Amino acid sequence: MAVLQLCHLNDVLNYPGMANVGDEDKNWVERLIAGFSKRAEMLTNRLFYRESRTQDFSPDINQTIIQLPAFGNTSDTITSVYEDLDREWTPGTLINSADYFYDTDTGLLVRDHSYWQHGRNVIRVTWTGGFGTTVDDVPDDLRMAAIMQCAFWYQRRNELGVTQRTSSGGAVSLTSPSKLLPEVEDVVSLYTLYTFDGGIKGGRRY
Repeated sequence: MAVLQLCHLNDVLNYPGMANVGDEDKNWVERLIAGFSKRAEMLTNRLFYRESRTQDFSPDINQTIIQLPAFGNTSDTITSVYEDLDREWTPGTLINSADYFYDTDTGLLVRDHSYWQHGRNVIRVTWTGGFGTTVDDVPDDLRMAAIMQCAFWYQRRNELGVTQRTSSGGAVSLTSPSKLLPEVEDVVSLYTLYTFDGGIKGGRRY
């Protein structure tokens, strides 16, 4: 499954304090970008790369909304929605598109005038969703967060895993370079989905 890179190598190299990165270290910076991009998806419970996906969902009783984890582009589309207790996905279990509504801004798939059938993996959705396929499709604040974090990791690459350092004045606590910067955490939290099995959304940013 593809992962959307949240910033370019040159974005990080142009960040203050990164002008002297040698060619031998550029591959390391690219690895940091890839690592942060994947970590951001895991932390937000979202998929940023825009592509066609098929996923099964398990709604609770009286649930009318399913949260799709990949969304954010106005051209996102639903291809098909099946509702099948036997999980055979036969033509007779295909739901008419007039019976649900999909919000491309929030990724919410809403059952009109009814509830989703509840049960384990009884809803199968095929859709195209996600921010896009290139860095230029990444929201500006998330892209800047990626740049800041990757630059921070690189600049402190020799301190990975260090939480304390002893000096003549005693032990001095340091922020572990593997952790996210507070300002980066703030941005990531804006894109976070808080989901419950079938997909109730509680995040603040769509």
